[in-house]
Amino acid sequence: MAQVVKLQMMKIISANEDRLCIKIKNIGVDPYAFYLINKGLTINLSISGVTPCQANIIKQESLAVGIDAAVARGVVDCTKPISELCILAHRHGLKKLIEKLKLQPFGLKELAVEMELLLEKYKPSIFLGDEILSLEKPQFMAILNVTPDSFSDGGKYLNREDIVKRLNEIRSKGVCLVDIGGESTRPFSKRIDALEEWDRIKFAIEYALKIGFKVSVDTYKSEVALKALDIGSHIINDVSGLSFDEKLPSVISKYNASLCIMHMKGTPENMQINPSYKDVVDEVYLYLYRAIEKAKNNGINENRIIIDPGFGFGKTLDHNIHLLKYLSEFQSLRKPIMVGISKKSIIGELTGNPIENRTLGSKILETVALQNGANIIRSHDINESKDLIAIMSKILGSYDRVI
Repeated sequence: MAQVVKLQMMKIISANEDRLCIKIKNIGVDPYAFYLINKGLTINLSISGVTPCQANIIKQESLAVGIDAAVARGVVDCTKPISELCILAHRHGLKKLIEKLKLQPFGLKELAVEMELLLEKYKPSIFLGDEILSLEKPQFMAILNVTPDSFSDGGKYLNREDIVKRLNEIRSKGVCLVDIGGESTRPFSKRIDALEEWDRIKFAIEYALKIGFKVSVDTYKSEVALKALDIGSHIINDVSGLSFDEKLPSVISKYNASLCIMHMKGTPENMQINPSYKDVVDEVYLYLYRAIEKAKNNGINENRIIIDPGFGFGKTLDHNIHLLKYLSEFQSLRKPIMVGISKKSIIGELTGNPIENRTLGSKILETVALQNGANIIRSHDINESKDLIAIMSKILGSYDRVI
C-alpha cells in the first residue's frame, strides 16, 4: 500500500499574549511550559539619559541573555556623555536582563526596578469624584460645544432648549461622559474672556450634572475651571496641557478633580502654521511626560490624570498619521489615553469629504486608535460611537483562558 503523505501546514502566529496562550494550550504542553509565551512577546524599550558606563553594561548584559541593545556610536569610547539606547527583546529575555541589572552599580539597580514596573500589566481606570471608572473596556465621551464657531457643531446649541434636547438625547443612549466646551479651539480661532466662556457653558454643565452625567469641561482657564468644579464638574479637559494658565493646576488640586492633559504645539491662532517635529511621537510623549510631572508636583492625584496626544493641534497630516499608527507607545505613560479625532481635517485631507460627511472616516480612525491603545473616544456621533465601542470592546476583550 502506498504511504499517505500528510499535509504539513505552516503559518506565522500573532505575537499576542492571548493568541499565543490559545495556541500553546492547544498543542498540549505541560503546564510549566506556558512560560514560553514570554519568549514570543516582543518588546522594544527605549531609555534616554544614560551614561556611557550604563549603556555599555546594558549592551553586554543584553547580549548575555540572548537579546540586544542599540547604543550610540560614542558610547564605547565614552565621547558621548549622555545618550539614548534601545533594547530589542522578547519579554522573557527582558525579565532576565532586569534581574542581571539589579546586581549592577552605577544606578542600574534603580533603572531595573523602573523597567520592572513598566512591564507590569496596567489596568487603566480614572477616578471621577468618589467613583472609579474602569477603562479596561473603552469608553465614549460625547461632545457638546456651546459655541457659535466650533468647526463641527458651532451654532447648534446656543439656546437652552437645544442644549436640553441634545443632553437628553445623549443620556438616553446610556452615555455617561460628556465634554462641554464654550470656546472654539479650531485652527486660527480667536480667544474669548473667562466671563463670556462661563456664561456660555454654565447652564449646560448644571443640566448635565442634574441628569447624571460625569462632566468634563473643555477649558484652559483657571477662572472657568474654578466655577465649573465648584458646581460639581468632574474633569477639566485642558487643550494647552497646563501651559496657558499657571493657576490651573492648583485649582484642579484644590477640588481633587480629574484632568485631561492634551498636547498642542503653539496656540489655536498659530498652531497650524508650518508645524514641524524631528520625531512627533517622541516629542509629544516627552511633552506629556513633563506635563504629568507638573500636575503631580502641583498636588493633582496621578490616578485622576488622562492624556491626549492632540490630533490636529499643531500637526500636519503625516504627524497625525504617525501619532495614530504608534499610539501604543503612549501606554508607557501608564495613564488612560483619550483620542479626539472626530470629523477633523485629517479625514478631509484623506477622503476629500466635507465636515458633514466625515462620520465614516471618524469611525475608521477611532477604530485604529482603539486597536492601538486608546481608552476613551471623544466624538460627536452618538449612535455610531456607541456601536463602535460595543464592537471593539468585544474584539479587544481578553480571551478567557485557564493556565
